[in-house]
Amino acid sequence: MEGVLRLATRAGKRGPVYAVKVVPTPNERTRKRALHEVSLLRTLDHPNIRRFVDCFEEHGNIYMVLEYIDGCDLSQYIIDNGVLDETRAFSIMEQMLDALRYCHTQEPPIMHGDVKPENMMLSKRTNTIEAKLIDFGLAVRNHRWICRGKTLAGTPAYISPEAKFTRVYTPANDIWAMGVVLHAMLTKTFVSADVCTGQTPFTVKSSSQMSSKASKLLTGLLQLNPNRRLTAAEALTCIWCQAQPLRAPVCQIERSTHKAVRKIQNKRLSAVRGLTLDVQAFNAFDKDCCPIASESTRTPSTPGEADESVREPFPE
Repeated sequence: MEGVLRLATRAGKRGPVYAVKVVPTPNERTRKRALHEVSLLRTLDHPNIRRFVDCFEEHGNIYMVLEYIDGCDLSQYIIDNGVLDETRAFSIMEQMLDALRYCHTQEPPIMHGDVKPENMMLSKRTNTIEAKLIDFGLAVRNHRWICRGKTLAGTPAYISPEAKFTRVYTPANDIWAMGVVLHAMLTKTFVSADVCTGQTPFTVKSSSQMSSKASKLLTGLLQLNPNRRLTAAEALTCIWCQAQPLRAPVCQIERSTHKAVRKIQNKRLSAVRGLTLDVQAFNAFDKDCCPIASESTRTPSTPGEADESVREPFPE
C-alpha cells in the first residue's frame, strides 16, 4: 500500500511532498523482510531508482518515506498509448537497464526480483520521459538466491525459465524480465508461454514491424541460456548503438488517480538525506495529492509466498 504525504513545518507552510509505502508486519518474518528492504534502499543512489528518504515503525506497520513521482507506471502508460515507437521504448529501456546495471555491479550484486511494468514509474521533466525503478520488496543482495518456498517469488509472467525449473535466481532473471517488458512495449503482448517455459527459443515474428536492431536486442535479452543472455551493461551498449535519441518526448503521461485508503497523523520524521527537519505533523494521502502506486499485480514482500495468478495487464 502506498500513499502521499506532505510535510508541514511549525510555521504552517507546506513542505515537500513524499510517497509513503505502508508494509503491515503481522509477524516477525514479514517485519524482517521489510527491514531488509529498508537496508537495501538506504544503500542505493541512482537517478533512475526511487530515492529512499526515511522510515519509522508503529502499530504493526513499517512506513517507508520515499521520493514522490508525479506520473504513472509503465503498465498504465502502455494501456493508454498502445504499442510504443522504438524511440520511446529505447528511452525507457536505457534508463531501466542503467538502474539494473548499477544494482548488478554492487558487491555483492543486488537482484531486484520483481522487474515488471508496474514497478517502473514514468514522470515528465523538461518535456522528456524520466523512468524510475521502484519496489524492492523482493530484492536480495547476493550472487544467487535459492527460493525455498512453496511458490516462486515474483510475478510469474516475468520469471525466467531457469528460475522456474531450478528455483535459483541470479541477475540474469532481471534481464529476462526486461526482455519481457521490452516485448510488451513494442507489441503490447506477453512473450509466448512456450518461450517462458523454455520449450522453444524466442524468435521475432516475420510479420513484426520491429527494426533489425530492436529484434537483435530483444533476442539477446530473451536468450534461454542465462550464460548467453545479455548483461545490463551489454544491453546498454546495444541501445547506445541504435543511433536513437535516448530521451524521448513525453506522450500523455497522466498523474495516477488511485484513491487513498488510509491516513497517518501526528508523527515525526528525524532526518532527510542527512538534514534534520523540524516537523510538526504530516498527513499521508493529502487530498491535494494523489497516490502513485499501481495495486495491480503487486506480490507479497516475503520470498516464497508470491501469488501465482496472472492478470492481463494490457487489455485491448
